[in-house]
Amino acid sequence: MDVWEAIKLVDAIVFSQTGEHLDDLQAGIVEGVLKRKKYTDIAKSYECTEGHVKDISYNLWHILSTALGEQVNKKNLKTTLLRHGCLNIWGGTFSESNVIGNVQFCGSISQKQIVNESPDFSRGKHQEKIEIAVKLRQRGWDDLQIIELLGLSPEDIQNI
Repeated sequence: MDVWEAIKLVDAIVFSQTGEHLDDLQAGIVEGVLKRKKYTDIAKSYECTEGHVKDISYNLWHILSTALGEQVNKKNLKTTLLRHGCLNIWGGTFSESNVIGNVQFCGSISQKQIVNESPDFSRGKHQEKIEIAVKLRQRGWDDLQIIELLGLSPEDIQNI
């Protein structure tokens, strides 16, 4: 899976908040940040100033922070997505070639298949997804979008 799939996730979150999809520069900022590029390098790629990239980034981080309920910035984008159970990465890193390694968006493969988790830990992760689902519903997401994003069952969503 490549960086563009992570961009799709961020695009879905931004769309849920603003009704607008990422533009080229915003997508480039997400890509650049995940590849650990500096704002100056991103600016050169998009033929704009570093200040402009910083302004657009600030707005993007604010939208993501509001949606996810915690501060998001250049330094914690990947870990914030991980923490919210929306992106699981193991055995790879974001790299210049766009290859992340093995990436899973929200539940195609059970976490138990990756690591041996205790039942209490699994219940906590499930509860966290339910809490995120409630927030997404409040922001106007429909059940199918939530199921696809979080990997919950239709029964889980009906019980919310």
